[in-house]
Amino acid sequence: MFPSKAWTVENCSMENVTFSHNMPAASLPYNFSEPYTCVELDNSTGAKAIDGTNYKFYFNPGQGSGKKKFMIYWQGGAFCGSDGLPVLESCYEKLDMMYGTSSTQFWEANGTSFNETAPWGMFSSTKEFNPLFSDWFKIRMLPLDGANYQGSLEEPVVWNGTEMWFRGFNNTMATIDYMQNHYDLFNATEIVLSGGSAGGIAAMIWASYLKDIFPSHIKITLMIDGGLFLDAYSPGSHCYLFRFMKQQLVETFQLNNSELYKNCRYKDTELWKCLMIEYIYEDCEYPVFFSNSQTDTFELSNLMGITCILNGGPDMCNSKERKAINNVREKFLTTTLTMKKNKPTWGYWLRSCFEHSLQFCWAWYGHSMDVFNAETQETENIRNALYAWYLGEANHTSFIDLIDWLHNPRCVYYFE
Repeated sequence: MFPSKAWTVENCSMENVTFSHNMPAASLPYNFSEPYTCVELDNSTGAKAIDGTNYKFYFNPGQGSGKKKFMIYWQGGAFCGSDGLPVLESCYEKLDMMYGTSSTQFWEANGTSFNETAPWGMFSSTKEFNPLFSDWFKIRMLPLDGANYQGSLEEPVVWNGTEMWFRGFNNTMATIDYMQNHYDLFNATEIVLSGGSAGGIAAMIWASYLKDIFPSHIKITLMIDGGLFLDAYSPGSHCYLFRFMKQQLVETFQLNNSELYKNCRYKDTELWKCLMIEYIYEDCEYPVFFSNSQTDTFELSNLMGITCILNGGPDMCNSKERKAINNVREKFLTTTLTMKKNKPTWGYWLRSCFEHSLQFCWAWYGHSMDVFNAETQETENIRNALYAWYLGEANHTSFIDLIDWLHNPRCVYYFE
């Protein structure tokens, strides 16, 4: 029933692809203390982590005028198989890690209030750093299902003698039900759906499904960070690797049984396309703001096999690697300019530098230089660009670097 060799098919091999971590980012000269409360969902909800423990999520209640304004964030963390292992073997490896269990070894105990010390940018509750959204109600969902919040198997899969559960659909719906029952979510005036990296893909997939669930009076907006992974040819694997990886999720987790894709035009033909923003964005009925690198480090290293930028910086890339990087950027710009033509009111803040996930790290706090807007002939940082777009300011929709990564003086890289 399940593929035993997820990474070797005809004309597609992982032998020459090296999986790496993200490029080190600049340290921040600030101390962060973001309050959150941990909620552990009861087993009766059907929500589970991969190892069968109860699913958990975090929230920070709104204050004052923000009590009826909600931000829902699908946290990134990759899906099973994105580490280069066969899908089920990859899930098995996660069982003793933070993305496979809700154990208190990695996550807080139910009902515990704690302070998050990492920078969260748009999710920050500090008015100094986030004046527009600081007092909103914030919900952080954790990637504990292995299938990017999309698994829908009722029964566990046994691998290596161990049961593994894939209930991402249940996890998300149970979280939304909890917030409605306890905090009147459906009476919100505004909701921002957001996600970083793989969580950004999840946010757009779920937005299409939730439009039939959320009341029509709510102003709903998407803000997607680092989720524009391309359906591009990988010179390392000699195939369209991301396409192949998504197909493995479809087959392994039987995603064709999930009602999550009921609004996807590809659900009956090429379901893997329903898991990629490049193909599903046209059917999204909500306004969207994208922040993304044109030469995303995760995509280049983990999906394209171009790791020179992580091994000493761009100066270490040879001519062949630089050509491959430029090909990725050209594909990215072609894709996003098509999106812009089809969705002219959507927002775009697209740096040409080597980065991954920008809204929730150093870029938000002024360490990232501005991106150019051809419409206004001005440059702007990510926070001001996103704010202006959200508030409907004219011409503040498209910030796209025209200078490539090699010649952009605003690109600064940090290495240990």
